[in-house]
Amino acid sequence: MDMIGKFEEHMRQLERSPRTLDTYVRILRRIDHDLVSGLLAATDEELRTWIYRSGWSKATKHQRRAAVGSFFRFACDPTRAPHLDYNPAAFLP
Repeated sequence: MDMIGKFEEHMRQLERSPRTLDTYVRILRRIDHDLVSGLLAATDEELRTWIYRSGWSKATKHQRRAAVGSFFRFACDPTRAPHLDYNPAAFLP
């Protein structure tokens, strides 16, 4: 199972809203596809450019920021194996 799938399972175990979960996973899969090196290798600059692109509403940008932030908090948790060593979403506005 990939890291996005593990995040999805984690959110299901926490009984998060199915609608929120589906939205977050859709966003994460899209950004993973859109970024040249994928989501797990994303830099803070790549995330900022993708999330805050012009043409998206404030609400859309907020939703994408929330999904990415939640994912990287999960992915960088040192109590999980494997985990990422760097959270590129940590300093996003």
